[in-house]
Amino acid sequence: MMTLSERINQLVEQHGSLRAVARVTEIDVGYLSRLRSGEKARPEVDKLRRLGLRRVVSYELLAQVSVRRAEWQTLSPEAQAKLLAITGDPGPEYWRQQADGAERARKAPLSDA
Repeated sequence: MMTLSERINQLVEQHGSLRAVARVTEIDVGYLSRLRSGEKARPEVDKLRRLGLRRVVSYELLAQVSVRRAEWQTLSPEAQAKLLAITGDPGPEYWRQQADGAERARKAPLSDA
């Protein structure tokens, strides 16, 4: 497997510059730059094809997710925000708050309204 950044770097090495890759793939150089830096994630299927890639979904064991949650706690708020922008996952604190809210709602008495 290969990341977007790795593939774009490979193409830059092959074609000489990011602008050259943009010309060959017919993808905007700014968009390629954002993909390369991780600022933009999940490009459309047609752009992946132009880069010679396809999207692959993978799964991981829940134990690994717990480790990642522990790692999340060690990140600075700025790093958490950047990771959120890249992955779209708000992180374990958000999910913990959601679970706490659901638990409180479950325990709250029902109104007669």
